[in-house]
Amino acid sequence: DKRLSDLIGFSYSKNDPEEAAQDMVKHLHNIHSALNPQSGENLVSIILDGENAWEFYPEHGRPFFDALYGVLCRLWRVGAIEATLAIAAGAFGTSKK
Repeated sequence: DKRLSDLIGFSYSKNDPEEAAQDMVKHLHNIHSALNPQSGENLVSIILDGENAWEFYPEHGRPFFDALYGVLCRLWRVGAIEATLAIAAGAFGTSKK
């Protein structure tokens, strides 16, 4: 999601980590709400476009990530996985054979 990439790269570093995390989750919820309920599982990719955003965050983003994972875990059953492992495991209707 380009909007989220821009927020992470240029805005959230200037915000309180908890507020930034809450805003990011709000955007993820809006994306989820816009999806067709019949589409099954979905993946939102947030790909930063070359800048090292973390050098502009306090403690290289650690407080932001702690807040983000905290918010996500309170709201949904969430886990992190590398995309290649998810594809190999057959996530999202795909499998690497």
